[in-house]
Amino acid sequence: RDQRAKTALKHIGPAVLNGGFSTFLAFVLLATSRSHVFLSFFKIFFLVVIFGLYNGLIVLPLLFTLFGPRSYNASSTDELNSKPNGEEMEPLKPVSSPTKPNPESETVSS
Repeated sequence: RDQRAKTALKHIGPAVLNGGFSTFLAFVLLATSRSHVFLSFFKIFFLVVIFGLYNGLIVLPLLFTLFGPRSYNASSTDELNSKPNGEEMEPLKPVSSPTKPNPESETVSS
């Protein structure tokens, strides 16, 4: 779990940080306004961006490290994830939906 969280932050963390920073740059000029409406909007938007960055870069990775799903290569003592020959588990594959018959392909004979 720790390695998965580190890898996720390494690959996705900079994009999340850049998104928060660019959003901040988009509305930072509202802070210089004298209008109460614009100042209120700036404060709310600023807190939303800070709260989102804090949750995305600190809280959620920490929670997923502590309580997240088990890794694919869990220890051999784990009964749920271990295979008898010690191989790693493969990720789950999506379930394909059953195909519906095409009504145009059926020919009606009279």
